[in-house]
Amino acid sequence: MNFRKMLLVSLGALIVFYIFREPDPPPDYQKKFNESIETVLKLENEELIRQNEAPIERKETGIEVSDDGDWIELYYDVPGKAMDQKPPQHSIYQQQGDQYVRIENPKTVYRKLDKTKTTYLENLGIK
Repeated sequence: MNFRKMLLVSLGALIVFYIFREPDPPPDYQKKFNESIETVLKLENEELIRQNEAPIERKETGIEVSDDGDWIELYYDVPGKAMDQKPPQHSIYQQQGDQYVRIENPKTVYRKLDKTKTTYLENLGIK
């Protein structure tokens, strides 16, 4: 067999191997975004304490994270309050540099949020 035939056979084998290889496992988004989510929950609890409200727990909070992790939304009921006394809360945090900042007027960013792809949901009933 000459060099050209060996090269073509080797190249063909590599192509077949590439086509039929096992796909990469999906990323573990919970691990990827865990630190950011914990940071945002801490910031939200600091805000709730400033407002004389009870802090929230992660397991009782709906969390939505954008594809790039730049946006994190929280959905929760205020602990210790009946639902008829205080409606469910919705908070939005945007990453700015190496920190997250709470968006005080969420209506100003709804269009941006609608354009972002949601990658990770937690405690929202859809996984």
